Amino acid sequence: MIIGLSQNRRDDLIDAFRKQAAFCRKRGAAFTAAVVDAAGDELTAENKSFWTLISDFEGDPHKGALALRIAGALHALVLKKRGGALERIYAKPDVVPDAPDLRNAMAPLFENESGVFKAYVAGAPQTNEINRASVLLFGFSAIAKKTGLALDLYEAGASAGLLLCWDRFRYDFGDFQWGAGETTIRSELNGGFKPALHEDINVASRCGCDLNPLDLSDPETVLRMTSFIWPEERGRHALFDQARGQVTAVNPHLEKADALSWIEARLNDRSPDQASVFYHSVFAPYLSDTDIAALSDLMDTAGRSATVAAPVAYLRFEPEDIDGTFEFFLDLKTWPGGENRRLLRAHPHGLWVEPLSDF
Repeated sequence: MIIGLSQNRRDDLIDAFRKQAAFCRKRGAAFTAAVVDAAGDELTAENKSFWTLISDFEGDPHKGALALRIAGALHALVLKKRGGALERIYAKPDVVPDAPDLRNAMAPLFENESGVFKAYVAGAPQTNEINRASVLLFGFSAIAKKTGLALDLYEAGASAGLLLCWDRFRYDFGDFQWGAGETTIRSELNGGFKPALHEDINVASRCGCDLNPLDLSDPETVLRMTSFIWPEERGRHALFDQARGQVTAVNPHLEKADALSWIEARLNDRSPDQASVFYHSVFAPYLSDTDIAALSDLMDTAGRSATVAAPVAYLRFEPEDIDGTFEFFLDLKTWPGGENRRLLRAHPHGLWVEPLSDF
């Protein structure tokens, strides 16, 4: 038994790895699922070095994506050429590795590279999942179509700012395309109809906040961002490499700030002749229930002062527990009026979208 941890806490930590592995497997990421499962096996076998690394993690290991923090650290060591036997396994991400091979390769790293793991455990994953722009696009289109105004963009949890530059990409949904950027984001359209996306969406300004904004000009930062992209998903790696070049050129304004205080300040300093759009994606899991309620109250309070000439929109792409399985939905609330619409259901990485509303 691991000293210092209750049986319930021990079980909860192991369960977080098992559920994350199941989630990865369901989403087609079999390699990453095997890595997470093998790490879970090390916990079950009471690898003391590994338990020591995660024992100080105080948050909810499920909402805090603890398993993905460990997976990111393992991937980072491979990228740094410090992964030892793990590098041979990661060289073939299309092949699901055997659990004993994975465990034998990762076990010494927990002891010899403890600094890397501690750094990853201490910081939330920042995947900068650029393909989620294919989901958010539908929300921005609905806002532009309804208001007829240029958009002031405010993103909470913006990380490196990739999703602040969604209008600079081209979108390919198979049956239809949108935009004319050099980087193409591909997604599948479910539902059997072609949405009429607004063609002329103008962005007047863009800014974001994050507790740890990332600098795309720093090679170490880029490596960390890359480490959170699952190894078997080569398309995500290629898209990230293309998109970050364009985002660097745009250079959106990012601030190091707590989301609630930052949003409150921005809500009180809105432009009088543009649509103020506040948005986030897969951000809510890192907030407490109290913070989520406070954020909703902030938006409702600001919405009461919105006008047709200066409307407010709140767009969010977040997970929802549906009968024990997380599904991801895009929701939009707009003021004046406070209309709330569920726009679509989508793959968590934006690989497919299923509209649930007319566009």
